[in-house]
Amino acid sequence: MATWNRAVETLPREELASLQLKGLRKTLRRLGRAEVSALEELARLPFSTAADCRGRTLLSRCRADRRELVELHVDPVMSLAIAATKGDLLQNAEAVARGFAMAGLEKGDAFAVLEPLSLQGDGLACDQGCRKAGLFCLPAGDLAPVAQAELLAAAHAKGVFASVATLLRLPSATGLQSLKTALVPAAGLTEGLRRELETRFGFAVFAAYGRAETGGFASLGHECRVHDGFHVWEDQCLVEIVDPKTGAVLPDGDRGEVVLTTLAREAMPLLRYRTGEVGRVVSRERCACGRTSLRLALGSAR
Repeated sequence: MATWNRAVETLPREELASLQLKGLRKTLRRLGRAEVSALEELARLPFSTAADCRGRTLLSRCRADRRELVELHVDPVMSLAIAATKGDLLQNAEAVARGFAMAGLEKGDAFAVLEPLSLQGDGLACDQGCRKAGLFCLPAGDLAPVAQAELLAAAHAKGVFASVATLLRLPSATGLQSLKTALVPAAGLTEGLRRELETRFGFAVFAAYGRAETGGFASLGHECRVHDGFHVWEDQCLVEIVDPKTGAVLPDGDRGEVVLTTLAREAMPLLRYRTGEVGRVVSRERCACGRTSLRLALGSAR
């Protein structure tokens, strides 16, 4: 099994729970809330929403000193501004590096980032992850599709990060045989589109789960080679599935609203954040890939 951080990615569930409790207490302290004595107490705490994240001014919700901030991301769809500390960016890079290992990428592999390195954040997060993982990064988001394809061929790129729409604009000509894997955001990827991309280009498609509020691309989880849900980075985030009407926590396997609590975010931590996304816990058992983190399915997948 190829892993980036084997000790954490294969941590026994009991040890993982202890690590999560420490992270939850740090988040509560940052938010000025009383600490808890057990993870089970999380369900008694109030929810938060995107409206709570907007604030009255650009950085009104920031919990870090202004001098600690090093980067700003913006989600134009939700009108959210997300500030980040150096620690937040290191956490993001760690998450992305884990995803690269899941997709079979290794130090020195040429990897193209086909999305802009912009305020939106995904391209930047992927670029920073490349440096963490020691990949040969090709930031090509400002190139036209034909020029992107030429660069991929010339550099013998093994992997690529792009949205589904960007990949579909690439010319499916010869010269891209070196490409073995494509990493794409979960949003907009259907099984039909996955098959179309894999048939057209001959590479494997891996979806990453992330939100702007949690750091962008792959900040929450990533598919492994089994492709049976997203492995959630549970040392960095707690996931609950709740009834969207009552707010009650649902048992594993039931579909409901995905609720997130960050455990390592410094500038803008989240507590029981209602995403509005539908999902279910696939399993908490050890995956065939060897990882012990819970797997999450998004959407109406059964």
